[in-house]
Amino acid sequence: MTTMPSAPTLEQVHAAHRDHLRKHYNQFADQRDAWRQRSGYYHGRIRDYYRFSIPRGHSVLEIGCGTGDLLAACEPKRGLGIDVSDRMVDLAREKHPHLEFICADFEQLELEEQFDYVILNGTLHEVDDIQSFLNTLRRVCGPNTRIVMDTFCWGWEYILKTAQALG
Repeated sequence: MTTMPSAPTLEQVHAAHRDHLRKHYNQFADQRDAWRQRSGYYHGRIRDYYRFSIPRGHSVLEIGCGTGDLLAACEPKRGLGIDVSDRMVDLAREKHPHLEFICADFEQLELEEQFDYVILNGTLHEVDDIQSFLNTLRRVCGPNTRIVMDTFCWGWEYILKTAQALG
């Protein structure tokens, strides 16, 4: 009688997922700006939403910052972007040298600094354990910190592609 292999631990699943994300976003990094331009209206609306929600001149942390454009658009006094992709972070540093960017696993945040605003733009769907992640976020949040987030609804994908094709 053969025994079934044991299921992977959450740590093993997390490590494999982070490795997959890092490889994916490193490969995608150099095409990101062109991809965003093709969906310009959508990304412009996202930018406008965050600029409306986050007054300029505050401290802002963006988790899953990509190339840093959204963080820069918020015009923070202090801006820190974190991304799992070292290539995205390199591009962000080139594009926005006045902001700080680090490559790290955002589910394992080890920051001691607190921010006025935390941006989660399309990030939650990449998180393995949302409850644990939100508990980890407490470290970077003060009593008046606002977490501003959104996530893409795949149900709109066909409609957006059709509208984009029609101009």
